[in-house]
Amino acid sequence: MKRWQKALLFSVIWVVGVIGSGILVTDVVLAGKITPQQDEQISEMCGMTCGAGVVPIWVFVFWRKRPHRG
Repeated sequence: MKRWQKALLFSVIWVVGVIGSGILVTDVVLAGKITPQQDEQISEMCGMTCGAGVVPIWVFVFWRKRPHRG
């Protein structure tokens, strides 16, 4: 598997996990207990976490050392 494919796969897994946990928290765990403003803040935090997690995934996949084939 090529490096960009690995990075894309891990990025999709990360984004789905973060968005899924955000939806679970706001719509199931805290349903009816928070205001729309608090819901917006939690959604914004999940979006920032999503973006902040994708960058290290791509950096790790592309900047790690390749094993020497010789």
